[in-house]
Amino acid sequence: MPTKQELWNCNGSGSMILYVNGFKSPSPMTFSTIFSIRMTAQDVWTRLVHLFQENKSARALYLDTQFTNTKLDQFSGVKPYCTRIKVLSDHLRNVGAHVFEDLMVLRVLQGISAEYKSFRNDVQHRVPMPPFEEVRTMLEFEEESLAEGPIDTGSDTPLFNSHFDNAVNVS
Repeated sequence: MPTKQELWNCNGSGSMILYVNGFKSPSPMTFSTIFSIRMTAQDVWTRLVHLFQENKSARALYLDTQFTNTKLDQFSGVKPYCTRIKVLSDHLRNVGAHVFEDLMVLRVLQGISAEYKSFRNDVQHRVPMPPFEEVRTMLEFEEESLAEGPIDTGSDTPLFNSHFDNAVNVS
């Protein structure tokens, strides 16, 4: 059984490099940033750590800007929009930012278009605010409803109640 140090020093086989490159292929720019000839696996790992963990503040700022500026009209529909909000919030959490459930819901509501105004008003006045996944599902149903258009009741006559139990007689 090789020691830990022997595993890190896999210069000849390059198995760590192949693993990093094959598991989740980094972009060519990232790969050229972290890799050079005669590097040990530990050297590559150290560079990866530096590249992704040492830049947390800058990454958090970038992700927060993306999170704040994401709007429904940038997507083909509600599902990809909500998925993007969820992915960005997960990435923000990964760099140590605090993204609470209510903030995700508010972000979704802020980014929807004017045609969803009644939906937005309904959700933002609920106490407690519904969880993100519930809002996502509600918004998907709202999108379907808007796509179908007004419901035909089969009658042009408005319905109203003319019975007043608490009528006040003014004389």
